[in-house]
Amino acid sequence: MTENVTLGLFLAICALLALSVIFSFVALIKGPNKLERMAATGQLGIIAVGFFLSFSFMHRAAYHVEPALVLMVTSLIGPMTIAKYMLERQRRIDERKHV
Repeated sequence: MTENVTLGLFLAICALLALSVIFSFVALIKGPNKLERMAATGQLGIIAVGFFLSFSFMHRAAYHVEPALVLMVTSLIGPMTIAKYMLERQRRIDERKHV
Protein backbone atom coordinates (compact mmCIF):
# COMPACT_ATOMS: atom_id res chain seq x y z
CA MET A 1 0.00 0.00 0.00
CA THR A 2 2.75 2.46 0.92
CA GLU A 3 4.66 1.69 -2.27
CA ASN A 4 1.57 2.44 -4.37
CA VAL A 5 1.22 5.83 -2.69
CA THR A 6 4.93 6.51 -3.19
CA LEU A 7 4.74 5.53 -6.86
CA GLY A 8 1.64 7.67 -7.37
CA LEU A 9 3.32 10.64 -5.73
CA PHE A 10 6.46 10.13 -7.81
CA LEU A 11 4.44 9.98 -11.04
CA ALA A 12 2.47 13.09 -10.10
CA ILE A 13 5.66 15.01 -9.33
CA CYS A 14 7.24 13.86 -12.61
CA ALA A 15 4.14 14.89 -14.55
CA LEU A 16 4.21 18.37 -13.02
CA LEU A 17 7.93 18.69 -13.64
CA ALA A 18 7.48 17.56 -17.26
CA LEU A 19 4.77 20.18 -17.71
CA SER A 20 7.04 22.86 -16.28
CA VAL A 21 9.83 21.72 -18.64
CA ILE A 22 7.47 22.31 -21.57
CA PHE A 23 6.59 25.80 -20.33
CA SER A 24 10.26 26.59 -19.73
CA PHE A 25 11.19 25.52 -23.26
CA VAL A 26 8.41 27.74 -24.63
CA ALA A 27 9.82 30.64 -22.62
CA LEU A 28 13.31 29.77 -23.84
CA ILE A 29 12.26 29.77 -27.48
CA LYS A 30 9.74 32.63 -27.49
CA GLY A 31 11.30 34.83 -24.83
CA PRO A 32 10.92 38.50 -25.70
CA ASN A 33 14.54 39.27 -24.82
CA LYS A 34 17.78 37.65 -23.77
CA LEU A 35 17.18 38.10 -20.06
CA GLU A 36 13.91 36.19 -20.24
CA ARG A 37 15.71 33.38 -22.04
CA MET A 38 18.41 33.33 -19.36
CA ALA A 39 15.72 33.06 -16.68
CA ALA A 40 14.21 30.11 -18.55
CA THR A 41 17.64 28.45 -18.66
CA GLY A 42 17.98 28.80 -14.90
CA GLN A 43 14.48 27.48 -14.45
CA LEU A 44 15.35 24.36 -16.46
CA GLY A 45 18.27 23.74 -14.12
CA ILE A 46 16.01 23.98 -11.08
CA ILE A 47 13.54 21.58 -12.71
CA ALA A 48 16.39 19.12 -13.26
CA VAL A 49 17.12 19.38 -9.53
CA GLY A 50 13.48 18.50 -8.90
CA PHE A 51 13.86 15.38 -11.05
CA PHE A 52 16.99 14.37 -9.14
CA LEU A 53 15.33 14.84 -5.77
CA SER A 54 12.11 13.06 -6.73
CA PHE A 55 14.15 10.15 -8.09
CA SER A 56 16.11 10.08 -4.83
CA PHE A 57 12.85 10.10 -2.86
CA MET A 58 11.39 7.28 -4.95
CA HIS A 59 14.40 5.01 -4.55
CA ARG A 60 15.21 6.12 -1.00
CA ALA A 61 18.78 6.80 -2.08
CA ALA A 62 20.59 9.73 -0.52
CA TYR A 63 23.45 9.64 -3.03
CA HIS A 64 21.32 11.51 -5.60
CA VAL A 65 21.09 14.54 -3.34
CA GLU A 66 24.69 15.76 -3.76
CA PRO A 67 24.50 16.03 -7.58
CA ALA A 68 21.18 17.84 -7.17
CA LEU A 69 22.76 20.39 -4.83
CA VAL A 70 25.70 20.96 -7.17
CA LEU A 71 23.35 21.36 -10.13
CA MET A 72 21.20 23.76 -8.14
CA VAL A 73 24.13 26.00 -7.27
CA THR A 74 25.51 26.04 -10.82
CA SER A 75 22.12 26.57 -12.41
CA LEU A 76 21.51 29.56 -10.15
CA ILE A 77 24.93 31.19 -10.35
CA GLY A 78 25.50 30.77 -14.10
CA PRO A 79 22.40 32.54 -15.46
CA MET A 80 22.59 35.22 -12.76
CA THR A 81 26.18 36.02 -13.70
CA ILE A 82 25.38 36.20 -17.40
CA ALA A 83 22.28 38.34 -16.73
CA LYS A 84 24.33 40.73 -14.61
CA TYR A 85 26.91 41.01 -17.41
CA MET A 86 24.19 41.65 -19.98
CA LEU A 87 22.55 44.36 -17.84
CA GLU A 88 25.90 46.05 -17.23
CA ARG A 89 26.66 45.96 -20.94
CA GLN A 90 23.27 47.46 -21.78
CA ARG A 91 23.82 50.20 -19.20
CA ARG A 92 27.15 51.12 -20.80
CA ILE A 93 25.55 51.21 -24.25
CA ASP A 94 22.78 53.49 -22.96
CA GLU A 95 25.33 55.81 -21.35
CA ARG A 96 27.18 56.17 -24.67
CA LYS A 97 23.95 57.11 -26.44
CA HIS A 98 23.25 59.92 -23.96
CA VAL A 99 26.74 61.42 -24.11
